[in-house]
Amino acid sequence: MAATYKVNFAVSCTPVEIPAVEYGTAQEQISSEVGKSLGGSGSIAMADFAGGAAVQGYNDQTVNYLECVDNSSTQISSETTAKFVFIKNTGYLFSSATVLGAALADHLVSVTAEGGTDTVILATLNAGEAVIFKAEEVSNLPINCTYIKVRTYESDGSAAGATDHLAVEYLVTD
Repeated sequence: MAATYKVNFAVSCTPVEIPAVEYGTAQEQISSEVGKSLGGSGSIAMADFAGGAAVQGYNDQTVNYLECVDNSSTQISSETTAKFVFIKNTGYLFSSATVLGAALADHLVSVTAEGGTDTVILATLNAGEAVIFKAEEVSNLPINCTYIKVRTYESDGSAAGATDHLAVEYLVTD
């Protein structure tokens, strides 16, 4: 029997408000405007997980961190027909493809889509935050990862220092 492959995924958020109090400590509560937590989950079939470390982000259970530079955008993968993309700001300096450096929690990873002269910010990730992109129908609507770029910034959005290159964890599959 041949192996089958899939990725299970989930996203959620809880809108919160902290009411003003005159005495004592204010307690967080679910936003009165929204009234609930939001979320969704799914599963998507994959061809396999054999894209190789530099393309896929993992190979043989070994991570392949991406060096997210400060002075130019770094392409997330050369995959042009992806079905699933996961990008995470590790919060650590890039040391090597398999080893994290020192913690650098006060820096951001900007995730953009860049094509021609257009740049669209898709997400800005603090340390430990991640984003997922999914395409169900690869033959007609694939994710072209050559347009997805990452870059390291200071927490105020200014250019990061020349040696402040965050490590990005990623998984790209088709």
